[in-house]
Amino acid sequence: MDQLLEGIPRGTKKLQILRVEAARDPLSSSGEWRFVGPTSQEFAGFVRSLTVYGGGVPPTPRGDLSALARLIPQMTNVLDTESSNTAPGGEDTSANFSGPFIGVSSRSQRNSVITYYGIDRHDEWIFTPLFR
Repeated sequence: MDQLLEGIPRGTKKLQILRVEAARDPLSSSGEWRFVGPTSQEFAGFVRSLTVYGGGVPPTPRGDLSALARLIPQMTNVLDTESSNTAPGGEDTSANFSGPFIGVSSRSQRNSVITYYGIDRHDEWIFTPLFR
């Protein structure tokens, strides 16, 4: 997260990746994001939800990130099962894994008052630069 806040070198300047305000999870009391790995179950579930939301069409990565397309889990026979589970509430207190991550999700395990690409739980929303 610190590296994202610092930015990446681009010539003589640094390209800002993450605003300071975005480094804190506003939905959890701890303020810590949960890192999501590219091969995690959470990411596969997010791609499945995006595919359902897109009418069966899997998401495509942004043009400048197309080299990461191989990280997108391949979905076949995706059905819209519409979640009927209620969120357990509370927060995920598990430790973040070490290694590269492709996005972050909230540690809040609550239902939302809105849906994000058809997803109605805070901890299932994944914020990633891979898709627009």
